[in-house]
Amino acid sequence: MEGKTAGFTLMEVILVIVIIGILTTISFLTLINTRYRALDVRRLADVKQIQYALDAFLDMHGDYPEDQEFAPGTALVSRNGHVTFLNNIPSNPEPRAVGGCADEDYVYHQRSDGKSYVLQYCLSGKVSDLAPGVCQAMPGAVCVQNIICSCSDITKPCCGNCNTGDQCGGGAWPLPQN
Repeated sequence: MEGKTAGFTLMEVILVIVIIGILTTISFLTLINTRYRALDVRRLADVKQIQYALDAFLDMHGDYPEDQEFAPGTALVSRNGHVTFLNNIPSNPEPRAVGGCADEDYVYHQRSDGKSYVLQYCLSGKVSDLAPGVCQAMPGAVCVQNIICSCSDITKPCCGNCNTGDQCGGGAWPLPQN
């Protein structure tokens, strides 16, 4: 018994390090996924808040704001400047470029008749029944992705790019190119 010391073998130490590494990786991935999901929930909340303000603007003016009247980070006010519909139009939260999303802010475009709009945003992951990717909100719809549509059918709120008879998963109305 002389000369033997109590301790861990090299294999036991390596095994403990590997287990700690695996647990750390799992925890880190869970934390990142939770963060991205929280950002997507915030994006949806931002879109709803913007939609309420746009509807109030429509009620007052009879049409939605023109493109230049909408800029994230600024206030949405009446054309006479006396009514504030939204103190600060929300900006897309950082990091923006996740899950296939481009690094861009919310993109708003008034339809040519002024009675409709498209608000483009991107989800990094699945939220409820909404698939990840580029989504377009329109009056009365945050982003309905599970209906049959054609790209020229303005009565159905399709999200992303779709062809006649496709399941919606991209936008029925393309936004103007910058």
